[in-house]
Amino acid sequence: MSFPSSPLSEVSEIQIGPFGSLLHKADYVEDGVPVINPMHIAADGISADPSFSVSELKAKDLQRYLLKTGEVIMGRRGEMGRCAVVESQHEGMICGTGSMKIIPSKSALHSPYLVHILRTPKARRELAAAASGVTMLNLNAKSLAALKIPLPPLEEQKRIAGILDQADALRRLRSRARDKLNTLGQAIFHEMFGDPTTNPMGWESVKLGDLCNVGSSKRVFVSEFVESGVPFFRGTEVGKLGDGKIVEPELFISAEHYEGLVKQSGKPEIGDLLLPSICHGGRIWKVDDDKPFYFKDGRVLWIKCHSAEINSEYLRNHLRNIFLFNYSSIASGTTFAELKIVNLKNLSLLNPPIELQNEFASRIASVETSCAHMQRSASYYSSLFNSLQDRAFRGEL
Repeated sequence: MSFPSSPLSEVSEIQIGPFGSLLHKADYVEDGVPVINPMHIAADGISADPSFSVSELKAKDLQRYLLKTGEVIMGRRGEMGRCAVVESQHEGMICGTGSMKIIPSKSALHSPYLVHILRTPKARRELAAAASGVTMLNLNAKSLAALKIPLPPLEEQKRIAGILDQADALRRLRSRARDKLNTLGQAIFHEMFGDPTTNPMGWESVKLGDLCNVGSSKRVFVSEFVESGVPFFRGTEVGKLGDGKIVEPELFISAEHYEGLVKQSGKPEIGDLLLPSICHGGRIWKVDDDKPFYFKDGRVLWIKCHSAEINSEYLRNHLRNIFLFNYSSIASGTTFAELKIVNLKNLSLLNPPIELQNEFASRIASVETSCAHMQRSASYYSSLFNSLQDRAFRGEL
């Protein structure tokens, strides 16, 4: 049995977040009314950041953009399909500039059901194809409104959403187990080196640029992509690799073009670090094999470590600790807090003896092995979940 489909616009209202002069970075204050940008929307819901807040007075000016329980908030920039249901605890928060809110018809569309649809690979591909932008995808309300969704009766939507919620909860358990292992890595770092912010052990402080080369890649244009060849990674893919996830490349360049680029700018080697320019979660990938790939200029930053001076595993964990707790003071940007090459070069690091850094890397190796095992398990459950989604929206559950 297949369900009839309808454009999203027929069963919901779509509203884009404030734009232009309505909301600026200068409007943000500490501990005001939270503003929800794409970075605050995750698979397990909305996570407000106090540093992205506005005053009560400014919130009154933005009253049209206040979130209400039962609405769906979705990021319209960057990664497609980043969405969540607005729960009661999010009531009164503000839909940010890079987001849009969907107001479902209560008689025709169940919010959790819609979220599951928007997160499917099929919907994400269609939305990415409809979005514009070279450096970052930007989806408008009209394109989202045109998305066709399967539309069974409301009670069937609720039943499907309930089944998928349970399956998704099992999948997230694996991810949380992996996150706890990552926390163990942070604990080992603090045990051996102390808090990087306060430096209680009095380690020498040096600039990142004095120990490593920091840069990016050569520009690759959309017209230069090919159907297959050498994988091309954007910030999204690099962030997933930094999380230990398996990535299926979507973009490619030819082997000949790759060789030409490598001659001009070199290529990342095993042990080098790559990170998306938006990296508040500390998703840093340490290159672990020599398979050829290339990456997006500007949106992916490249740190080449000199092994005699700094251990790349130590540096990766050091940067994770810094970004997790002090990202907003390092990154810059009016819409998204992005890392710039100059910011990274000037970043102060603790520089304990290389022997101690190497000892840390040895201790962390077993944690990383366990993380990789957990990630493989999580990928397996994700594959099962995707299969369940396909069956659900085809009416086969």
